[in-house]
Amino acid sequence: MGNYLDSYRIFLELDLYREWGWNAGKTLLYRSYNYLGNYDDLPLIKCYWYVVSRFNNNGWLAFINTFLIFTMTYLSINRLAKKLEISGIHKQISATFIFFIIIEDFSRTIANIRMPLAIAVFTLALAYDVTNDDKKNKIIYWLGYFSTMLLHNSMFMFVIIRVLASLYKNINYRKLVLFIFLVFPIISSGVISIFSKYLSITTVDKIDYTMDNGLGGLSGMLTLRYSTIIIIIRILISLVMIYELRKTYVDSQHSNLGILVFFSEIIIAFSISSTFLSWNLTNRLSLVLVNLLPLLVIVRKYLTKDKKSMFYLNRQGILVWIMTITSMMYYFGTYVYQVLIF
Repeated sequence: MGNYLDSYRIFLELDLYREWGWNAGKTLLYRSYNYLGNYDDLPLIKCYWYVVSRFNNNGWLAFINTFLIFTMTYLSINRLAKKLEISGIHKQISATFIFFIIIEDFSRTIANIRMPLAIAVFTLALAYDVTNDDKKNKIIYWLGYFSTMLLHNSMFMFVIIRVLASLYKNINYRKLVLFIFLVFPIISSGVISIFSKYLSITTVDKIDYTMDNGLGGLSGMLTLRYSTIIIIIRILISLVMIYELRKTYVDSQHSNLGILVFFSEIIIAFSISSTFLSWNLTNRLSLVLVNLLPLLVIVRKYLTKDKKSMFYLNRQGILVWIMTITSMMYYFGTYVYQVLIF
């Protein structure tokens, strides 16, 4: 219908992997009539494309991606809830997972493929990381974080944010980091020039693409107004949720929860400032917020010892319902969902 989706290109690539095998990228890279990206610097996604290409129907990619993302999100919610031993645990896990299914941007799951998958892997590693004090297992979680960069180049910025979140106990440090991310549009060119000295050309190009892509700042937000509305709602609700959580947050036996809280605060601050810099970046950050919101709900239930369903109309429940209703309106009322064909 005239709208570009990544799946158009990916389906072509799957066809070429079927025809040319594992080395299709190198074989066809310079053949303009039969173009295929070279994923040698992203071996996990190359392996993913190759395995899925063994199926005859490209539609399997959408199914497998959806299954993997929803499964990993469920495992993240389940892990956090069981480790924190929240009240009414099974009801809370089910309700939170249903909440995620509703607010997840399903069109991105089946059309953009890589970024939603990488975010789900990162969230799973984060959920296990913040609920385990055994230092021996830390290397496994960090391997999980770093593996996401082999799925999508732009995931490096979330790995950096996770590193920054490690020093969450220092109040002055937290304030400084949040301030830097709030003024990021002012310092972005300098930061990019620094990264360009140490990162691959492919990654630097991906940074430039993420920062602009012809949809810079507020002009991009106004151009894609329907998507912008849902993004702003995600940011505002995440902001209120983290504010409510921070009011009740105290050091506990699960001290690593501070990592999750601070990581979420950085993502929210970055989301706010990026609205003046790049719609593309803001959109990616909002997708991370969608994955973080269910975890923040679980943490708040733990801290407040709230036994009620997350859909109960208290202060948190009102936010949940706003997010739920606006997401459903986005699904059924916007162009991208009206033209999806299953």
